[in-house]
Amino acid sequence: TNIIVDNCSFSNIHSTILKVEYSDNVSFVNNTIKDCFGRGVWAWYTSKNIKVEGNTFSRSILRSDNVPCISCKCEDYYIAGNTFEDFGSSAISVGIKYTNNVSYRSYGIIEYNQIRYSQRYADFMKKYSSTDGGAIYTSTRNDSAVIRYNFVDNYCGIKSKRSLYCDDGASNVKIYGNVFHQGDETPAVFGWRCKKADSTCLANSGIIFKHNVIWGKYYFDERPNGGCIHDTNVIIYDTRRPNNTLNNFSSLGNDVYISGASIEEGKLKVSKRNRGVIEQLLTYKGMARWIK
Repeated sequence: TNIIVDNCSFSNIHSTILKVEYSDNVSFVNNTIKDCFGRGVWAWYTSKNIKVEGNTFSRSILRSDNVPCISCKCEDYYIAGNTFEDFGSSAISVGIKYTNNVSYRSYGIIEYNQIRYSQRYADFMKKYSSTDGGAIYTSTRNDSAVIRYNFVDNYCGIKSKRSLYCDDGASNVKIYGNVFHQGDETPAVFGWRCKKADSTCLANSGIIFKHNVIWGKYYFDERPNGGCIHDTNVIIYDTRRPNNTLNNFSSLGNDVYISGASIEEGKLKVSKRNRGVIEQLLTYKGMARWIK
């Protein structure tokens, strides 16, 4: 199959906008999704080569039951250049939970997406959003999930909502060159060891976490000898350095801490001196669009 949904507008939709099953080569590009309450773009296990690029989600997928704007549990997904503002539980979700059929595969790239809550919407979510979640969410089984050059700004809620959530022992996730600004005290990046997943697949392993800019703190607890690698990240703090947790990683470099930053015109603004620090990251060229 070859299906293209291009330059369409969706508003006040209360059902699924696009569901892909048993289909290959599907593109959902340059569309506008506004004031929708159902499910967004869903690509299931039996699909391959799914592209979701250049779309704008505004005040959409406003549900409280962990329903993402984009969910790709499939082979060869490409989720890039999308803008999300004031959505429900999650912007992007990938990977297959350890309880599902092990014959399915899931891999792809998530890059250059801008994901944010306005301050008014963030204040609302801090009062009424009672589920945990992640602006970018990965489940247990990933053949390869590359998460790079994204900007997550002001994501938050009552319960633990993280800018990036590696849930249920997520494996084989490469996280680099992103800018994460957490909207509350919850860790901006969070991965926890799910021992139930250990018994069903090689979970809690293969995490590469390096060269990100994180305004907040992070927590990772992975499998011993799971091949997880950490390298230098730039950590922004307000009044005191956060206590980060990193268990069972091989560390190739120490994090660098800087203070003083703001968000202006949809970008992270830092002093000239601190920008010089960020520019030392090997991933700076990819994330430069998010730095002012």
